[in-house]
Amino acid sequence: MQFINNLRGIAILTIVLGHALSTVPNPTPTLRLLDFVLGNGTLILVAIAGYLFAETANGFKYGPYLLNKLKSVVAPYLFTSIPAISLYIFDLKTTHPWLDMQWFREDLNVVEQIAVMLVTGAHLAPLWFVPMVVLFYLAAPIFVFIRRRKLEAPAFVLTLAAGYGMGFPPFHQNVLQCFVYYLPFYVFGMVFQTYPDVYRRWSRYSTLLVPVYAVALVAVYFIFEQNSEVSTSITLLAMVPLLWVGMGLFWRHVNRRNRWLDMFARLSFYIFFVHGYFIGVARALSGHIPMPIGVPVVVPQLFMTAMVFAVVVLLCLGLFVPTKLLLQQRSRFFVAA
Repeated sequence: MQFINNLRGIAILTIVLGHALSTVPNPTPTLRLLDFVLGNGTLILVAIAGYLFAETANGFKYGPYLLNKLKSVVAPYLFTSIPAISLYIFDLKTTHPWLDMQWFREDLNVVEQIAVMLVTGAHLAPLWFVPMVVLFYLAAPIFVFIRRRKLEAPAFVLTLAAGYGMGFPPFHQNVLQCFVYYLPFYVFGMVFQTYPDVYRRWSRYSTLLVPVYAVALVAVYFIFEQNSEVSTSITLLAMVPLLWVGMGLFWRHVNRRNRWLDMFARLSFYIFFVHGYFIGVARALSGHIPMPIGVPVVVPQLFMTAMVFAVVVLLCLGLFVPTKLLLQQRSRFFVAA
């Protein structure tokens, strides 16, 4: 199980990296390629959630399960949402990439405005994930049924077809569509737990398969690139073998406790909740940073991405220390760590 923990640590870091890439204005094709290859950590996180759920499905009790998720995920979500929602409620932020702000301000009262934000996660970019993951919690009895009757494989094929057909909504604006899109990876994680030979049998070749598949991903990007963006349906399919290869690699070669990956794994939900604030500040500032003259644009863009990533991770860790000292054991209910 240690390899799963290490993989979760990598997943949260790639999520932050993907959001760091999004702070760069007018990204070059190189950055768009990096975002395609490295910017899908959420799929890995969802697959890990499916794997861990399958581990405990035999002793599953719906009431205690929902209560635990209410305390460890929903409560921190409500608390960490307060600053972001306040910016919209008090008209300190008046624009939004997809929400109709005129309707939001003129047709909704304060309670309705808060409800819209919480149900959609529209108040802070990364927080769309929580309303979606709540649907996974509510659907837990269905996953238990699939697990106990060993229906993971056909369920994966069916959900993959649904996710491919529906695609991913722009700006995460449809929580139900997000759920359908990520559902096959949740079931894929369950497949790995039920049939570990799926990835263990080929794990001895994983160090060769990873670079080979990295090259294949680049090829997929350039073959299917349309209007400077690969379709989300193609991305979904492309990430399936990547997760399979990655599971084998981590099981065989990264299966011992690594204190850094272990730390990021334990803090994964906390980082997910708070890093969006720092990313938002970085995005607001990035447009005012002049690009140096005389060097290819991609060089300062890569440097900016690396700096934003490093600073955001350090700020998240730095904020956690006083938060933990202040809240102690109650920190789990406020910041999920």
